[in-house]
Amino acid sequence: MSFITFCCVLLPRVVIEQVGYLDETLFMYCEDVDYCIRLGQAGVPLWFLPDAKLWHKAGGSAGGMLSVYYITRNTLYLTCKGKSRAYAKRKTVLPILTGAARYALTKALGRKKGRSYGAYRGAVDFWNGKMGRMEPPKTKEN
Repeated sequence: MSFITFCCVLLPRVVIEQVGYLDETLFMYCEDVDYCIRLGQAGVPLWFLPDAKLWHKAGGSAGGMLSVYYITRNTLYLTCKGKSRAYAKRKTVLPILTGAARYALTKALGRKKGRSYGAYRGAVDFWNGKMGRMEPPKTKEN
């Protein structure tokens, strides 16, 4: 097994000391994917207990535009992690263009910005090296 979701995970202290903490660069979404990759690189086996019971409210962390933003940005980050900046830029062009096109269509149809804007902004923020927690959009009062 190469991946387990971190909605509920137990790790011995020695493993955390060996592998480190979750990557705060990601803030939310995909941090469990990154950690599983690092666990695998460290030779730590992953176990799944199918009889364990856990209630996890789906979508409790975010939703809509915010989820798409973090998933887009962090997937690009993981895809490009350890690669050159030029590689990262090449991988980001298509998501920016498709995100911009979808967002423009959303605006042209008079709809609220939502998931399409999240995908666009996630790709743009990755391009610009903005990681961590997303800053709220500026308003006229700010």
